Formats: sequence, structure tokens, C-alpha cells
Amino acid sequence: PLDRETLPAARALRGDPLPAYEGLDYRDVPVIAVAEHVEGTPWFMVAKIDRGEVEDVLETQTRTLVLMAALVLFTAATGIFMMWRHQQHALVELELAETERERIETRRHNEELEQRVKERTAELEYANKELESFSYSVSHDLRAPLRAIDGWGQVLLEDHAETLNESGHDALNRLRAAAQRMGVLIDNLLQLSRVNRGPLERVKVSPVKLIERARQELGVETDSGAVEIEVGSMPEIEGVPELLVQVFINLIGNALKFSSKKASPRIEIGCTQGDSGPPVFRIADNGAGFDQRYAHKLFGAFQRLHSVSEFSGTGIGLALTQRIIRRHGGWIWAESEVGRGATFFFTVSAEQGDTAGSSPTQTHPQNEKP
Repeated sequence: PLDRETLPAARALRGDPLPAYEGLDYRDVPVIAVAEHVEGTPWFMVAKIDRGEVEDVLETQTRTLVLMAALVLFTAATGIFMMWRHQQHALVELELAETERERIETRRHNEELEQRVKERTAELEYANKELESFSYSVSHDLRAPLRAIDGWGQVLLEDHAETLNESGHDALNRLRAAAQRMGVLIDNLLQLSRVNRGPLERVKVSPVKLIERARQELGVETDSGAVEIEVGSMPEIEGVPELLVQVFINLIGNALKFSSKKASPRIEIGCTQGDSGPPVFRIADNGAGFDQRYAHKLFGAFQRLHSVSEFSGTGIGLALTQRIIRRHGGWIWAESEVGRGATFFFTVSAEQGDTAGSSPTQTHPQNEKP
């Protein structure tokens, strides 16, 4: 029908301007149409195309563009990935090269350390041999003159006593006492040096039996009944009996010595077992005690906190005790107050020693207590 507004041909006959038009044709199909008047005639030329045909072309072109864009993106992504992979490969190669360099450097350092250890071991072996040679020399060559001095002094006192005045007797007695003291010092030094050599052959040992042996070694000082000694129960430990008995001899001997001027000397020997760690042994007395500020001097060789005129001794006993304890992997420390006695604590580890403390002179619990 010519009055149908959506029909391109009808619009052309009606004279509507129709440069381009979208509508429905007689089939009711969406179309795109253009119309042109034929000059000199009443006719119009109408050209139309189904909209679907145009959209199919556009859709095809759009798909092509999308695919091309996707291909470009994929190519770019592939390129970026290949560049990243190449970079990662380069980084891995760099890391491997660095690891290999570090491995070679570590091996070189290890070889140098092994060589140093070998050299140091050789030096220590040589030093030990020199020490043994020195110990032999001290044991034989130095003792002989001291025995001679002591012996000839005794001869003078016995065979020529009538020709010596009181001053002469006193001088010879001092001479003999000094020679004997020097002999004791030499023996103590040799004993101190021997403690640090050789492996430890550990066995299970009862501290109570060691204390009994120590009391027998100390003799009349404990048998006289003038000193009260209380020994508590103690667990077995692992160690060298000959060395550990020396620990008890030295500590009990010190307790006896420094409490000897008390009216009622008393020594307590006990042990505390915690939830973890080795048992802590203690030897306490009610003797002279010492100033806690000087506790760091206790275990140094020849260190004394009391004069010889007050209490006899060489200053080697506690140094020897500490070295024995350290060789057994333990700790030793002391707590005291002047005039109120002293308490010595020590532990013995089940492992090989030489691990306790950082210095042979550290004795305060804050420094050496485990």
C-alpha cells in the first residue's frame, strides 16, 4: 500500500526526502534504502538492502578486527613471556653461578681451616711434648736442689745445733719451710697441668663414696669429732673417680680449714636435683667466709683472699678443682658473707667437658651459674 510510512517506495512516490532511510519493506524485513528522482520523469529510483546483510558484513569485519587484536595481544603477551622467561633463565644461571662461586669459596675456606687446624694440632702436640718435657724437668731437676736445701738445713739443725744461736735456728727453720713450700707448689703445678691432658674415662660413681674417700684422705681433721659433717643423699654421676675425689678433698679441706677457728665448726654436703639439668652439689661451712666482691679471684692459680698468716695454703687447690669440673663439662661457683661461712656449688655434666664458663676466673653465679 502506498500510504505505508515504512515502505521506501511509497515514501519516494509521496515526494518525502529520502537520501537514506531505515525501515521495513513489503516483506516486513528491516532494510536500508536510498531514493533518487529520475530527471524529466515522474519516476524515482529506489535501492535497498536488507539490514541483516549489512550487519553480517559489519559483524564479520568486527570479528576479524577482534581476532586480529587478540592475535596482536597474544603475540605481545608471548613476546613478554619469552622475555620474562629469558630473564628468569638468566637470573637462575646467575644464581647458579653465584652458588657455585660460594661453594668454591666455602670449600677453599674449609680447606684453609682444615690446614690451620692441622697446623694448630701439630703445634699443640709439640707444645704438649714440650710441657711433658718441662714437667719431667720440674719433677726431677728442680726438686733435687730443693731436697738438698731442706736436707742440709736439717743436717745443720741436728748436727750443729750447739753452735747456732736462736737467730741461726730461726733462719734455718725458715729456709727449710720455704724449700718445703716450694716443693709443694711444684707438686701442685704439676698436678694442675696434668688435669688438662688426656681423655676422660668416665664411669658411674657414687658421690657419697667419693666423700668418704675424701674424708679418709683428710684424716684426723674429720676423725677427731671436733667438726660436725652432715652428708645428704646424692644421685650417681658419671666421671673419673680419681679426679672427682680430688674435688671433694679440696672443697671439704677448704671448709675444714676456714671453719677451724669457729667454736663449733659445721660442714653440710648436699645436692639439689631440678626438673631439668644436672644435679647441683653444694658444700657449705660456717667459717670465715669471704667478701663476695672478690669471688672472681677464687679460682685463679695462686689467688688468695686470706693471708698465709691467717690460713695456710698455696692458692692452687680451687684452681685445680675448677679445671677438673670444667673437664667434666660442669660449672663451679661460690656464695659467701664475711664471718658467716661460704657455700661452694658445682655441677657435673654427662657430656665431655671443657664447656663450662668462658674464663677460669669467673666464679659468681651470675657469671658461671648454668
